[in-house]
Amino acid sequence: MKKKFLSILALIVAAAMLLGGCSGATPLSFTNAFYASSGTPEVGYNETVVYTVKNVNDYDGLVKDEQITDQLIKYNIEGTFTTQLTVMNRLPDAYSQQITTDLDFSGEGRQHIYYYKTTLDIYATYTVGGEYSNYTDAANVVDNGDGSKTYHDVIVSESFFFTSSQSLSPIWSNTDSRYTYLTSTSAENGQSKINVITVESKSSTTYNSTNYTITSSYVMAGMVDEKIEKTQTKNYTQKTVIDNAQLLFAIRNVELAEDASSALPTVSASYGAPKTLTVKNNGDKQKTLRKGGENSFTYNGQELADNELEIAVKDYSFYLNTTNDAGTPQYLLIQKSASASGKLPAKALIIEYVEPLSIYGSFQRLGALVYTIKSVNV
Repeated sequence: MKKKFLSILALIVAAAMLLGGCSGATPLSFTNAFYASSGTPEVGYNETVVYTVKNVNDYDGLVKDEQITDQLIKYNIEGTFTTQLTVMNRLPDAYSQQITTDLDFSGEGRQHIYYYKTTLDIYATYTVGGEYSNYTDAANVVDNGDGSKTYHDVIVSESFFFTSSQSLSPIWSNTDSRYTYLTSTSAENGQSKINVITVESKSSTTYNSTNYTITSSYVMAGMVDEKIEKTQTKNYTQKTVIDNAQLLFAIRNVELAEDASSALPTVSASYGAPKTLTVKNNGDKQKTLRKGGENSFTYNGQELADNELEIAVKDYSFYLNTTNDAGTPQYLLIQKSASASGKLPAKALIIEYVEPLSIYGSFQRLGALVYTIKSVNV
């Protein structure tokens, strides 16, 4: 699903991110919280985290609007979100044709590289009702024969970037997406019209020492002849931005005092020039991970020995915050420390991630999409 629909993957500090008075003028600073902040992460470190994904009508103030009735649209979204992190000492040969850059890989602190891959794989079922409502045909849709249709959406992103000593400075990113979103219009008689639309898009960003180049394309379902392609190059200063594809990992490695907030310039293919995200620490919470049942959690293939495990988390939020743009906050519950039992080490894991759901181009809210941690393998 597109981040714009889910607010978008699709898509981020006083002590940790020392930004000067001019946004992006001072190198960003990150911790190694994912590695327990101790020592330099070793080449060969691998981490895979899997989340279950499901929509809810009410999550801590993110509430489905009353006017979104079942007669207008019914919807159910379920699937998985997987993140994979690998520490390397060089770019893999398999990417030599895709990544052409003048970046220095031999300087101090540049011998290690992080590879981060995320995969959102979801099935969204919609029942659209009313005289002025319709679907858009697409290759990813199945007609269920009961008035509903199920869309299979997949967003895969990859990114390479340097370590925290180099401000997680990006090297390259690529995103391949097939996502569905909703739009709403009004007919002359005042009835609403809901459109369910699928878009296929690809984007790639290559970073050089003083500029980066974004190539992107997208096509609406059934409109192959109207494919839009674009290439743009922007100047920037190294260590002062991150790429949208590495955003969730970056936020794991920031540290803010309670109620503190700061800015993080982020490059997205959707915008081209960096956009400022505001990141805030809303305070500490406790989150319970359970053994068995639908919400069971495993670490390195083993269920928790106890029926439940209490985890201290930091309640972070982030949102687009620029002169001309403002976005609805998204939320992250980030592991604050090792569990009291020691069964879950300190890895600054994202325990829960929450994106607001809305109808694109309107203020109509559909609740939230909740990502709940399911398993960790390191």
